[in-house]
Amino acid sequence: MTPEIMEYLSVMELSQKSGIPRTTVRRWLKQFEEFFPSEVNDDRIVYAPDTVRTLRWIERQRQRGLTFAEIKSSWIRSLVRMAIEDDDAIRSLDRENIRLKREAKVWQESRERWSQNYRELHQRARTANLWQRIFRTW
Repeated sequence: MTPEIMEYLSVMELSQKSGIPRTTVRRWLKQFEEFFPSEVNDDRIVYAPDTVRTLRWIERQRQRGLTFAEIKSSWIRSLVRMAIEDDDAIRSLDRENIRLKREAKVWQESRERWSQNYRELHQRARTANLWQRIFRTW
């Protein structure tokens, strides 16, 4: 097995890690298959490690008395909320990026002004030094 596939879990391992009976895990994996990323490994379907968390979440929803349709609806609403929050976060990051670019531009302009001032002062000092040498030689 390759390292990336080793972290995937079989139905038995999901059952052991979640504490949910294997038959229930199988039924939920079939009922909510769109929720569970899986891969085929040696003719076996294995599931991503975060499947345990999702199974426990489904178990809590079932304990609250929700139907499978209500659980799917709740899951989809939470995905939409997360997408909206991600979108808000992206917009916030975009605004921060724009602010930082403006600030960087101000700093760049300031650095260029200071650099120009330094060059002018340096040139004046060289000129003054030249005049001092000229007057000393007289």
